[in-house]
Amino acid sequence: MKLNNSKLKDIFDAQSGSSISIDKSSISSSTSLTVTVQVTNAFEISDSSSQTTTISPQQVLTVSFDSGDTISMKASDSRDVKAWVTAVCGGSTSSISWRWSYTSGPVSTAATSLASGSNTQKLSISKNLLSQGGPYVFTATATQNNGGTSVTGSASISVTVTSSPLFIQLSTGSGDINGNKDFTVNANKSKDPDDPDSKVPLNYKWTCSNHADGTDCTGMTSFLSGQKDKSLTIPKENLSKGAQW
Repeated sequence: MKLNNSKLKDIFDAQSGSSISIDKSSISSSTSLTVTVQVTNAFEISDSSSQTTTISPQQVLTVSFDSGDTISMKASDSRDVKAWVTAVCGGSTSSISWRWSYTSGPVSTAATSLASGSNTQKLSISKNLLSQGGPYVFTATATQNNGGTSVTGSASISVTVTSSPLFIQLSTGSGDINGNKDFTVNANKSKDPDDPDSKVPLNYKWTCSNHADGTDCTGMTSFLSGQKDKSLTIPKENLSKGAQW
């Protein structure tokens, strides 16, 4: 074997044992080496064997996400984002450690705390943690330790948070009512899924239309314009017997 690297040549020339160790600083990346060992016994009978090895340049781990690098979710939903290493530089995946960071997006203590507290390949976004908007950009970094050598790789995912539709529920359904007494209907159980603690009050607007043609109910427009509460009581005097509203 012809050795152009004088340092490497000195290492081989000095070896007479059954094994050899080559310091990584002695070998350039992308180099192909053919190492030959010759063994001779006491009767001067010898034989040899060769092995060719290519020294790869320093590599990085390839990281990707099971959901792609862009997702959209409702504020009231929860979502797990899982990162994967799709190319491993030797060793096993059990030697890989994970770190998350919040790298760009709206100023968010919740997003920063979420990322800094995650040390597995999964980032769990709980419901109503992130405010509507974004995109929130999170970066997953994987590190593999092999024999004292660390190889890393990272990838980023963009999360956009959208608003959830309001949940509207009336206390009564369709059907007949007694026109000889006041009629009350309320929307007490209506809520905004993105605001479970009701920090922002809901605004209510009541309307009435004829079932047949969709026109305004007779005599109700003026009355309803002043009704802003979540509960509505229609005096019996305003009810038209036989009408379908």
